[in-house]
Amino acid sequence: MNNLPSIYANNIIEWGDWESIRITHLELQKLLYLFFARFAYLSKVSGENELIPFDECPVRWQNGPVFVSVYHNFKKHGSQPVSIYRNDDGSISKVMKTDERFRKAFFDVIKLYGTQTASFLVGLTHGDIIENYETAWEKAAHNQPLSLDDIVEDGRVFFAA
Repeated sequence: MNNLPSIYANNIIEWGDWESIRITHLELQKLLYLFFARFAYLSKVSGENELIPFDECPVRWQNGPVFVSVYHNFKKHGSQPVSIYRNDDGSISKVMKTDERFRKAFFDVIKLYGTQTASFLVGLTHGDIIENYETAWEKAAHNQPLSLDDIVEDGRVFFAA
């Protein structure tokens, strides 16, 4: 199973621990999606060849965009706060904070959405928060990957000032 998205998720969980914010699996999925979308948008506008931070595209599930590997790695927590994902050998992996594209996208997400509730984050990705905007999740068919072009647009619209 591809664990790279869970390694990115570890950075979000670690931030929550530092800020004494307990992050649920649902919140983690939404924050990771927002990071993915913001990273893709910032990469596109800067002319980078690689638009996405890892090779797993979110799919449309009932509660919004979901990274299936992250779902499987964290589902044991149910609706309780998640804990850091550990590799098979028990070690912990995270993304190096020196990666500039990672830092910009990560801090954009944390600054705007890090303390939002799960219901707000679901509403955002479902298109209930921003009027007259159809999100990537809304455009995708159930259980199907979201379009990268639509994800990039979410990465712009969700962060427009």
